[in-house]
Amino acid sequence: MAETESRQVFDLSGALDDLFEFETTLKAVSDVEVPDAADAMALAFEDAGERIEQALARAARTGEANFENLVSSILADLARLAANAVLDQVFSQAIGGVAQAAPVAINVTMPEGSDAASLISAQGQIASALGQAIASGSRWS
Repeated sequence: MAETESRQVFDLSGALDDLFEFETTLKAVSDVEVPDAADAMALAFEDAGERIEQALARAARTGEANFENLVSSILADLARLAANAVLDQVFSQAIGGVAQAAPVAINVTMPEGSDAASLISAQGQIASALGQAIASGSRWS
């Protein structure tokens, strides 16, 4: 008698919805004064971090450890790609009309084996760095 395997299906559409919501929040930054932009971005990163954390916690409770690592890696990559694309567009619109500056690219590099919790725990540092870059209006690293 053959055994039947039951496989769970995980719906990640909620995580993608969170990324689109994050994009909308970041687009709103272009209408904010410079000192307020850093605060708005910090809140956007905190909100996105909390939503990603909740999605990962759900996956960890219902899935296998390997699946948790896979989801962490995918979400970190999606967050990095979405943030890069959105920030390029938002900052080029905000800065382009004033100074005709080149688009801004922000890259987040995570070591191999790290998970989304690493990105979540660094959200304050990321927001602070972005705020400093906005305030200075120049190349910042």
